[in-house]
Amino acid sequence: MNLDQLKVFLTVSELGSFQKAAQANYVSQRAISQQMKRLEDELGVKLFIRGKNRVQLTSAGNFFKERSLSLIHISEPTRPEPIS
Repeated sequence: MNLDQLKVFLTVSELGSFQKAAQANYVSQRAISQQMKRLEDELGVKLFIRGKNRVQLTSAGNFFKERSLSLIHISEPTRPEPIS
C-alpha cells in the first residue's frame, strides 16, 4: 500500500464511482478497479459494495477512509503560516 493508492481510494469514496475516479486521475476505469481490488486483497477486507453504476463503502471501507484521511494529513508537509 502506498499514498497514491490511498489517494485513489479516497477519490473513489468521494465520487462514488470507479469511472469518475478514473477520469479525475486520467487513467482507465479498469486500472482503478484493479488497484482497488489489490488494496482490498492486501487488507483482507472488502472496502466497496459494487453496484451497477455506483460504489458505496462497506463498514470496513468507512473505517479505512478515516484512517486514510489521517495518514494523508500526516504525510503532507507542514508549512508555517506566513508572517504578516
